[in-house]
Amino acid sequence: MKTKISRTIAILSTLMLIGLTTNAQDIIQMKSGKSIESKVELIKQNEVQYKKYDNLTGASYIINKSDILIIRFSNGSTEEFSSHGKEEVVVTIEQTKKNLIKLINKYAHQENTTKRKYITSFEGDYLRVIATKKHSDEPADNGTLFDFSGVYKFSGVSKRKNNTAYVNIWVPFLKKPKKGKWDKIKLIWRVDGHLEAQMIFDELKIYNRLLLEKKKEQVNKF
Repeated sequence: MKTKISRTIAILSTLMLIGLTTNAQDIIQMKSGKSIESKVELIKQNEVQYKKYDNLTGASYIINKSDILIIRFSNGSTEEFSSHGKEEVVVTIEQTKKNLIKLINKYAHQENTTKRKYITSFEGDYLRVIATKKHSDEPADNGTLFDFSGVYKFSGVSKRKNNTAYVNIWVPFLKKPKKGKWDKIKLIWRVDGHLEAQMIFDELKIYNRLLLEKKKEQVNKF
């Protein structure tokens, strides 16, 4: 009898521990473009101490604040480090493109299903998004081309239960490729993870800003 009770207590303790740690990761976004899934333990004057999210009982790691762009905490708050130190942070279009491809391909799905993920690529500065066939990595069609230099509205991130979220953006898309006709659409992506959805949304805002700056520079040359 005591053995059964002990086993029950052990199982309950394990389940409680899982419940406490599920969806509780902090995302450390490095200036290099790398993202670290972590649990931040301590923020010092010049350093950040953390544990890797997939090994919370393992060793602690320390990184310099000067190497960090932003930390997105599990409770939804953020802390930016872009002004820390003497080095100026330079965010490039090419690095932002790489970040977007990695994030969208890993976490985003079609709006009404988790069975069809996305394959993304860039054609110049246009973003092509292709949905896969159900439970497959094979493209379902040629996808849709989006122009994020002409975003009408960043509507926001809708957070739902079970750590699901939706990215909502009004953006131009190529409606009739043969005629080169563009139209307006409300882009809605289902994303695995509240933090991940916010990361995609933030990267798209950065990309939009960089494209507008690029256009402005081109105009000023003439």
